[in-house]
Amino acid sequence: MYQEYVADLQRRECVERTSRDVLVRLERYLGDWKSLPICEERSMAREKHAKLSTKHGKRIANMAMKDSAGPTTLLCA
Repeated sequence: MYQEYVADLQRRECVERTSRDVLVRLERYLGDWKSLPICEERSMAREKHAKLSTKHGKRIANMAMKDSAGPTTLLCA
C-alpha cells in the first residue's frame, strides 16, 4: 500500500525527498498497519495518534497520521 502511494507522489512530480520522507514515516510509525484492511475505524487512528504523541511528540504524530491519510484515500476512493 505504501509503495503505491509513493509511486503516486512521484507521478505528481513531488520532490524525491518528500516521497522518501513520507515512506520513512509510514514505515517507522505506522508499519504495523500494513497488513490491516485499508479503511479502519477512527477510534484506531485516534488511539495510534495518542500513542505516537506520547512517545515521539505531537508533530511526528500529526505528520504520520497526515501521511497515512494519503494511501488510504488513494485506495479507498
